[in-house]
Amino acid sequence: MPIRVVVPPSLTFANAVKFRDTICGLEPEHDYVFDFRKVGHTEPFGLLLISDAISRFQDSQIFGETGYCNHDHMTYQSVMGFFRSAGFGHGYAPGEAGGGVNYLPITHLSMAGIKKEAEDKCQPEGVVVEEHAHRIAAVLARQNSGSLCEALTYALREVMRNVLEHSGADEVRFCAQHWPTKNRVHLAILDRGKGVRASLGRNPHLTINSDADALKLSLMPGVSGRMFAGVRKRRHDVWQNSGYGLYMTTRLAIAGGNFWIMSGRTAYGIASTAVREREIAPFSGTALRVSFDTTQLASMEAKLAKFHKEGVEIARPFKGANAEGASLASTMIRTRF
Repeated sequence: MPIRVVVPPSLTFANAVKFRDTICGLEPEHDYVFDFRKVGHTEPFGLLLISDAISRFQDSQIFGETGYCNHDHMTYQSVMGFFRSAGFGHGYAPGEAGGGVNYLPITHLSMAGIKKEAEDKCQPEGVVVEEHAHRIAAVLARQNSGSLCEALTYALREVMRNVLEHSGADEVRFCAQHWPTKNRVHLAILDRGKGVRASLGRNPHLTINSDADALKLSLMPGVSGRMFAGVRKRRHDVWQNSGYGLYMTTRLAIAGGNFWIMSGRTAYGIASTAVREREIAPFSGTALRVSFDTTQLASMEAKLAKFHKEGVEIARPFKGANAEGASLASTMIRTRF
C-alpha cells in the first residue's frame, strides 16, 4: 500500500514552506499518494513551490512511485498548471491556459529560448527579457500600461535577468495572482540554478559564512557576483549587471507589501516594519515571493530615482558593493515603449 501524504488545507507561504520540508523528508524508495481532499485556498508561491517539490521528489525516485487523489475540486489549480508542473497527468500544462482575469498560470520559460530569440532578432538579451516581462505583466494587469503593469514589468524583468545572468538554470518558472479588491498582487518566481550563495561567491570582496549571509547580501544595493571593484564598467552598456535590480525590486515591494527569497537552507523575508528568517530543507536554486500593495505603485519613476540615490550611498562604504550606480536599465521602468 502506498503511503498517504495529506496536503495542507491552505498553501500560504508559511504552510507551503513547511509542507515542502515534509516532502523533502520522504524516503524515495517507497510508494506515495498525495491526497488533496483538504486543499482550499492556495497562493501562487505555494502552487509553484509545492509543484516543484513534488516534481523533484518524483525525479529522485528509482523504485518507488508517486500518485495523487481527491483532486477533482481543484479547478483553479488545474487551470494554473499545478498538477502538470508537479509531474501528474491532470489539468493544463504550464502556460497552456494563457492567463485570465487577474491570474497568470505557472509558466516555464527557457533561458536557451531567450538567448536564441535575442540572437535571431540581433538584440541584447535584456531587450528580449523585457519584452517577455511586459507581455506577462500586461496579461496579469489586464492593460498595457499604468502603474501596476509597469511595476510588474520591472520586477519580472530584473528577476528574470538575474536568472539569466547568474543562476545557470535552464529555465525560470513563475506564476501570479492579482486581487483588485484587496489591492494586492502576488508574484512567484523560481529557478533550479546554482543558488544565491554560489552566485555571490564569485565576488572576491564578499565574506559569506552561511546561506542567510548570502540572502541578506543579495538584497543590498550594488552587490553582485559579476560587478565589483576591478571589473570594468562598460559605460554605454545599458544592460550590464550592476547588482541593483533585486535591491530596487525589494524596495518597491516592501512599501505596503513584502518580499521573500529562498535559497540553500534559508528563507529570508522583509517588509516595511519587520524582517523574518527561517531555516528550511536545502533548496537548490532560488525562489522569490513578491507581494505588492497596488496603492503604493504610483510615481514609479520618482520612486526608482529615490531608491537608486539611496542605494548608491548605502553601497559607497562597502568594499564588496558597486558604488558607481545601477545600470541604466535598472533605473528605468522600461527601456522601450
